[in-house]
Amino acid sequence: MVPALILILKGLLLGVCALTIDYLFIGVVFHRFQALTPQVWRPEGPRNYAAATAVDLLFGVGFAFFFAAYRIPLGMNSVGAAVGAGLVFWALFVLPVLLAIGIFVNWHKGVWFALVVDWLVVICTVAAIAFVLI
Repeated sequence: MVPALILILKGLLLGVCALTIDYLFIGVVFHRFQALTPQVWRPEGPRNYAAATAVDLLFGVGFAFFFAAYRIPLGMNSVGAAVGAGLVFWALFVLPVLLAIGIFVNWHKGVWFALVVDWLVVICTVAAIAFVLI
């Protein structure tokens, strides 16, 4: 069993990976679509960025603890198996939420697509990196 402090540190690294992917997809590649539905968004600022960073870091730490506990029972014995599990997690937990939100929230379809792809890449990448680290 990996000590908790080590898992927290590795989880923070996973969170930084998630944050980087989020920035590239949401902040760079697809950011222009947010301007097409301005009534949906709060003004951006340092507090928003800090909160979003905290969410990604907490996701990374949570994923590290989850991965350490369930890697063997779920049969994640290779990078490919870890990525496959990440794909299943995304399809079971993230995609339904984004589909439901997309039905009721007046996002531009580009924003919705960016979130779908972003979280697919985040979870599969973090799963692969977790396999190597943990």
